[in-house]
Amino acid sequence: MSLLKVNSIIPVAGVPTGGGGGIIQVVQTVKSDTASWTGTSFTDIAGSDETGSGSIWEVNITPKAANSKILFEFDGAIGSNLGVMQAVRLVREINDANAAYPFLGDASGSSPRVSRHVRDDQTAMKTHVVNQIHFIFLDSPSYTLGNKITYHLEGMGYSGSETVYLNRSGSQQNNSTYDGNQASTITAMEISGG
Repeated sequence: MSLLKVNSIIPVAGVPTGGGGGIIQVVQTVKSDTASWTGTSFTDIAGSDETGSGSIWEVNITPKAANSKILFEFDGAIGSNLGVMQAVRLVREINDANAAYPFLGDASGSSPRVSRHVRDDQTAMKTHVVNQIHFIFLDSPSYTLGNKITYHLEGMGYSGSETVYLNRSGSQQNNSTYDGNQASTITAMEISGG
């Protein structure tokens, strides 16, 4: 005799509107090598997509339902040669066009609008610091079925002389037990029932 017990069964296309949320699909890109950027202007973080192609570190997701939301998550490690300020901001594109910044702080004076930043204490060991940065954002993009939604990150630093590094410290020393190489992830999840 067979016995199957479940709390619920969610269709592959997700639950109907108003029926609660369900995860339809998950896409993730892992970056285990390093990337760097310099200066106070935002620049794309180099890398590839989840298929291993391209020149920008990004994650692509094509929703399977018309009313979905996208839950984006970034978990990364950032260091700097000066250890002053390192920042990232989230970028979203629909079918590789119409870049938007859906997750930023409000404008305030000359402060840059960013998704996350770290401001180091400028101690003597600051260039050995690797800051752990993490954020989750539930996005409600406007799209039609068949559209590809792309998320990637741009980075900036404090000045033209500050170089920021993903996955390593600013004073990385090979074969050193106190300067580890890390990995970072960007993840996009299609959430149904929005």
